[in-house]
Amino acid sequence: MFDMWWPRRRRQQQELSAFADGELADETTDRVAERVVFDERARQELLSVRRIDALVAAALAPHPQADANVRAGAAADAALDAICAQLPAPPPTTPEPRNWTPTVVASVGLLVTAGVAFAGLKRRGWV
Repeated sequence: MFDMWWPRRRRQQQELSAFADGELADETTDRVAERVVFDERARQELLSVRRIDALVAAALAPHPQADANVRAGAAADAALDAICAQLPAPPPTTPEPRNWTPTVVASVGLLVTAGVAFAGLKRRGWV
């Protein structure tokens, strides 16, 4: 089972990285953008990719002089904030009360099935 989802996960991460860099074709860009809008996990991964890109860009930038270290750190923070500001804001979510989760429904179904089977066995005198 591990082999079934791993390639898809790897492809999705590569697509998000290419999306952050603007290297995707139009139809792929639309598909990835839609996934980012509707999937919180994809949105968090995209934010992580963009933060890493900003950190790498800051690390590869020419080394500022010793007295300008504070200004360089502030510039890197401003660049990171600018990148984070470009991300779409997550839609507000209100938790809905879910009394009937799939687990509860499955459990009730199993209990009913077991009860019917037990009643049939008892009627036949096997229990």
